[in-house]
Amino acid sequence: MEVQVRNTPFYVKGVAFGDTVRVRADHERREFVFEKFVSESGHSTVRAIIRHDDARDVLNALLHKFGCSWEIDATGYLWAIDVPPHIDYASMRDALLLVADEGRIGVEEGALA
Repeated sequence: MEVQVRNTPFYVKGVAFGDTVRVRADHERREFVFEKFVSESGHSTVRAIIRHDDARDVLNALLHKFGCSWEIDATGYLWAIDVPPHIDYASMRDALLLVADEGRIGVEEGALA
């Protein structure tokens, strides 16, 4: 079965919000299991790890400035960031890396359109 991803992945590489993927039902585990990437939406996924508590406000402001949405895991330290196609990701990346260079966050590019 093919489905459209409707959230920003925390752990899967190569998949972003809006992408189409093929999944299969695993009845034993009662969940869908990823099988194959089908098509790209144009969105990108970036993840940030909070290394210092004061980085939350900085990251929040930066993501608002660029018009991104994000989800935060249960720990509050892992942020999955959706970068829509119309965002200037090169500028956003530079801003994220400045905060990362200060040691306040870690950054991972999970899927780039």
